[in-house]
Amino acid sequence: MTAALFGAAIVLVSCGGTPKSVDFTDQGKIDKNLRTMLGKYCQPDDAIIELDFGTTNTKYTNSVESVDVTYFDTKSNAPKAITIYFSGQEPGESIVSQAYKGANAQSGTRFADIDFSKIASNVNAGIKIMKGNGLVVSGIENYVMVFNGDPAKARHSFELRNQTSPTEYFSYEFEVDSKGEVKEVD
Repeated sequence: MTAALFGAAIVLVSCGGTPKSVDFTDQGKIDKNLRTMLGKYCQPDDAIIELDFGTTNTKYTNSVESVDVTYFDTKSNAPKAITIYFSGQEPGESIVSQAYKGANAQSGTRFADIDFSKIASNVNAGIKIMKGNGLVVSGIENYVMVFNGDPAKARHSFELRNQTSPTEYFSYEFEVDSKGEVKEVD
């Protein structure tokens, strides 16, 4: 991830037909768009520590429009973080979580090895749980993937929102356990 790469990528995003968001309930759209969108900023060998996908507006849907990427920067020999906006807005530097301050190159997973194939099934399982509890899902609040070197052991968690009025909402947190099952966090 380099500053020189950012300038070129911004032109590609704003001039191409790249969508400004990705529907996290549709695995086909995730497969078609997500790796390409992130690949404009992430190199195949970048050690990704965390991907925190979110929405940039207050109208919640099943789509995300941005991602905070925490990665290990080999040039500075330290973890760094950037926010990538799918709209083509210039990426911005982000704050590295205190939990990752001591991270090293082995703390993450190579970007090329990240598996995005479970995102839609996880989100849809969370939606099913909420609907089973009689709740209306207004949309996704965030989806977080944390890596520890082994791409098969990435931790997935996410929040779904139930908007009950223009000023009142409830967030429901979910985690994916080691067996791949989605569980609501109490």
